[in-house]
Amino acid sequence: MTPTPSRPGAESASEGRRVDALRSLAVLDTPSEALLDGLARAAAAACGTPVAMINLIDNRRQWTKARAGWTGPLETPMEEAICPLVVESGEFVEIPDTRRDARVADKSCVRDAPRIAFYAGAPLTTPEGHVIGALAVIDFQPRAGLAAGERAALQELAATVVQALLLRQAAHRSLQGSSEQMFRELSESCPVGIFHTDARGQVIYGNPEAARIFGRPLVELMGDQWVQWLHEDDEDAMLALWQQAAADGTVFDHTYRVRRPDGSVVHVRGRSQAVRLPDGSPGGYVGSIEDVSEQVRSQEQMRASNEFLARAEQIAGVGAWRYNLVTREIFWTSQTRRIYELPPDYQPRGDEQARYFDAEAQKLIRDTAMACIENGRPWDVQLPMTTARGRRVWVRSVGQVERRDGKPYALVGALQDVTETQLAHAALERSQERLHRALEGSALALWDLDVAAEEIYLSEQWSVMLGGKPQETFCTAQQLLELVPAEDLPAIELALKDVLAGSSMRYVVQHRVRRRDGTLLWIHSEGRVAERDGEGSPLRMVGTNRDITQARAAEEELRIARDAADQANKAKSQFLATMSHEIRTPLNGIIGMTKLLLDEKLTPEVRRHADLIDRSAQSLLALVNDILDVSKIEAGQMEIERVTFDLQELLQDLATLYRLRATEKSLLFRVRIDPNLPQHVVADPTRLRQVLVNLLGNALKFTSTGWIGLDVRATAEEAAHVVEFTIADTGIGIPPDVQPQLFTRFMQADSSTSRQFGGTGLGLSIVRQLVDLMGGTVNVTSTPGKGSRFTVTIPLIAAQEPAAASIWVDLSPAAPSARILLAEDNTTNQVVAFGMLRKLGYGDVSIANDGKEACEMAQRETYDLILMDCQMPEMDGYEATRRLREAGITAPIVAMTANAIKGDRERCIEAGMNDYLTKPMDLKTLRAMLARWIGAQPSRLADLPLFDASAMHSRFGGDEELKEVALTAFRSSTPSLLAKIRVALEAGDRKQLSRLGHSAKGGGSMIAAERYAGIAAALEERAESAPMEELQRLVEELQVAFDLFVAMAV
Repeated sequence: MTPTPSRPGAESASEGRRVDALRSLAVLDTPSEALLDGLARAAAAACGTPVAMINLIDNRRQWTKARAGWTGPLETPMEEAICPLVVESGEFVEIPDTRRDARVADKSCVRDAPRIAFYAGAPLTTPEGHVIGALAVIDFQPRAGLAAGERAALQELAATVVQALLLRQAAHRSLQGSSEQMFRELSESCPVGIFHTDARGQVIYGNPEAARIFGRPLVELMGDQWVQWLHEDDEDAMLALWQQAAADGTVFDHTYRVRRPDGSVVHVRGRSQAVRLPDGSPGGYVGSIEDVSEQVRSQEQMRASNEFLARAEQIAGVGAWRYNLVTREIFWTSQTRRIYELPPDYQPRGDEQARYFDAEAQKLIRDTAMACIENGRPWDVQLPMTTARGRRVWVRSVGQVERRDGKPYALVGALQDVTETQLAHAALERSQERLHRALEGSALALWDLDVAAEEIYLSEQWSVMLGGKPQETFCTAQQLLELVPAEDLPAIELALKDVLAGSSMRYVVQHRVRRRDGTLLWIHSEGRVAERDGEGSPLRMVGTNRDITQARAAEEELRIARDAADQANKAKSQFLATMSHEIRTPLNGIIGMTKLLLDEKLTPEVRRHADLIDRSAQSLLALVNDILDVSKIEAGQMEIERVTFDLQELLQDLATLYRLRATEKSLLFRVRIDPNLPQHVVADPTRLRQVLVNLLGNALKFTSTGWIGLDVRATAEEAAHVVEFTIADTGIGIPPDVQPQLFTRFMQADSSTSRQFGGTGLGLSIVRQLVDLMGGTVNVTSTPGKGSRFTVTIPLIAAQEPAAASIWVDLSPAAPSARILLAEDNTTNQVVAFGMLRKLGYGDVSIANDGKEACEMAQRETYDLILMDCQMPEMDGYEATRRLREAGITAPIVAMTANAIKGDRERCIEAGMNDYLTKPMDLKTLRAMLARWIGAQPSRLADLPLFDASAMHSRFGGDEELKEVALTAFRSSTPSLLAKIRVALEAGDRKQLSRLGHSAKGGGSMIAAERYAGIAAALEERAESAPMEELQRLVEELQVAFDLFVAMAV
């Protein structure tokens, strides 16, 4: 067993005395003894148990001195032993079933092998009343308890054990008395600390010198407290070395530190060796300690001094040397070897250092050395040298003669590498020469101002600047300022004041001076304070003057051009606003009237004509939006939203749509979406969809055979994700020379591409700029005839799923409409807006033909909401709104404008309007706006429009072929879905009904079948809670909505 010195914790005074009493018996960690083993056997026989033990308890463990029937460990940690219960109580302890006793049930000897089930222990109490352990009997089966006679026998045997231990102690002391006395007399006079520990490393003897070294009374040295006096930085290493020496059987010999009670630290050299008892068992350690603090301090001072000198040598770059003139021995320091570029352990011989110098330098060295020896005059020379590695350097050599008995004995000196200084000096000379030549040919005029005398020197170039011959100028500061126009003087005075006061480090100013012919010259003057006195007052300034007349003229021309460009941009912005208004206004009428027409019962031929009008108008609107998008991006007016949306749903919608279109063209559509992609993210879903629809649409457009693919991958960095969207195809490909310009506006591979496939060439330009605005990148690789691969990377932020909004469902009759005032001068737009409002269930609508009439009507009647066109004759919407607010009208006012450029919304809000609608309007946007300000008015799902053509057009990115494929798939798949819904309804399967409602909602939303999707959403939400009669009505309305949608022949 390897002893480990303990790390004692806090002990009460009584506990300390108890442990001292135990240790005084000198029985711990001693071999087994026949007498005590016999007492253990007697206890087992008296109590009828398989096991009996004599256990002694010190301050941290239970140690078994004698045993009968026990084959387990002889030492148990205090927290895992049972006998400490006897020591703590001082009384007889009996536990019939240890597994049911909370005090011991969790101890390892109960829980695991040997699984002690019964325990009884009698205290081992000394005559002084200290309980040093227990005589315990053990069984591995629970018992009812010991009989009265068995208990009495165990207690009597416990008293006998104590008497045996006391007799053993007395005999031990008698045998050791005489020899110990001689040893103590010798050790107490010893100048070295002597100690003796038991096998646990606890001190059982120490001499006075050991106590003095520790700075404590001798009594405190006993036990294992000495461990806590070790220096905290040395404790772990010292104990580890002690353990290692004990394990190897070697002598421990190390120096460590001890902290005394007064806080001082002593360096101690300790030596110790393990001793063994006659039977070979560990008997502890004997050793010595010696206070070596003075030695350590001397060594540390010597080491620090040498280290300081070596570091100073290295920092200064100075190496010392000494040449013995008698023995011809030479000494070099480390830095000297470094200068010669020789190994650190190189030993020079004789005068070999001279061989690193050329002949001329060697002669100089000999002459200066001989002169020094003869007349004692030191030398200080600089000369070139070649190092051992062949490098040419310059060194400075200084030295003097050392005499003994008046005779030259040695030469001592120092060597310093001054190569950099020599090079710098040479470079300075070259720099000064270049500066002189540069100034001669430059346009800079140097100036040097004597601040106190107010006199200034200017170089030859100054005279040239003023139209004269090259000559230096000496004049007063006032004479120089007389050349400056009066309006430029304040700037000069302010700049001078700041730099002279020290609040600015440099003097920088641009001003004019009058030349000799009367013309004005612009100069850039720059300088600094070059010298100050002891109190910080400026004495001298230096600087330069540079002619910037041409640069100022160019700046003026640039300013004029910039002003012209600003005017052009303003004109462009005004043109875009006008174009937006003038094109969107008739489009509003066309799209609005077409929507109203498509909601009527029409013949198939008329419906086809109306649908063609709608598609054409939507295509024109998409083109206008593309142009406006480009203009907004170009003008820095494009805003990117940051909202939470379902990325997975967006991607699945696109995959569904384009899989249908690919199937229609007999193409394979490959989709791979990274399972690690977050469900919900924060970004701009509209712009992201716009990017992906454009790229997927191009892939379909330019691929006739093979496949197209969408691959989405995510790289997570905490909450942020960099999502990579790859759209690939096996289409016509793009020539290499075209690829660099591919994202340029109006750019296509060639003119035949536009003729064959259509398009404006704006799409990819918008893609690039939108991706840039979203903080991402877009790249393309392509091979003509084999296909293309577009890769878009966009940083997205993962978000929590937003709380699901409750779906509004009310099948009661419609409530009365709110009163609405519609201010619109265009008759077509009046009809469209009125028709949309009526469609949404708002029947009480008044119309004003201009802003003035709107003001009169709003002040005469009370309205719940005012829809205000912004561009009207007589009085526009902005002025009308301001007057209504001034008149105290508080009803919500919502702008209707055909402008779609940045700043228009802000202008509306500034005028006093509450919200903003862009023409052409669609039913969904209008319905949401009205719900926001006057509450949701339509109260029946049957009032929802059957079909929202503009929403579908936007969803499919204007791709008419894709739209037709999706519509065909919806018409063909919905009947079977409705049949499954009816089966689930009849079976009362509410969960299945909710799942099928969700599926129907998704299909209807995809193709903008608003009424069908709304009823399906209500069915999904109400399926698990609504009465079956309500669900029956919803299923019937869902069938009717689908039939009406099909009858529309969309």
